[in-house]
Amino acid sequence: MPRIDDASLEPLWVSDFYDGPLSGAVLHDGQFAWFTLAEEECEPYSEGWYRRYWLVRLTPIQQDEERRWHDLFRTHVGTHWDFQTDGPGPRQVKPREQHQAFYEPYSKREPLALDDSDVVGWFQF
Repeated sequence: MPRIDDASLEPLWVSDFYDGPLSGAVLHDGQFAWFTLAEEECEPYSEGWYRRYWLVRLTPIQQDEERRWHDLFRTHVGTHWDFQTDGPGPRQVKPREQHQAFYEPYSKREPLALDDSDVVGWFQF
């Protein structure tokens, strides 16, 4: 499995986070791809600590679905997990009262199935 050159990656957004990104979207050589945590050094933040990620190609339907969920997140929760913003201005968190408009339907969604997806390679932070 090849290591992906960091210069070929352009982060778009984080989808899941726990003490650092667990999954999200990137452009890899200009093409949409998904990253998901593959392994983590067991001693967080020690010298040599890392998180290693799989870089996965999604189907067009999966890409559309992840973009749809991310747009809903941006609308009702905020843009604070975006690496890119659409236009000038700071990233924003929406008022807490709006968050359930995303989290309620998101809690009922089928998890993203990556079992049959092509793994392009790996990278690490």
